[in-house]
Amino acid sequence: MIKIKLFAISSLKNALDLFLNFYPIMSLCKVAKMLKA
Repeated sequence: MIKIKLFAISSLKNALDLFLNFYPIMSLCKVAKMLKA
């Protein structure tokens, strides 16, 4: 049970890291598209 909890926490942290890495790139793309339009 504890192992499952730890696994869930670590996978959530990984997902958060991925989100924080990709979100700025996506928002930059949106801004670039808005400026081009």
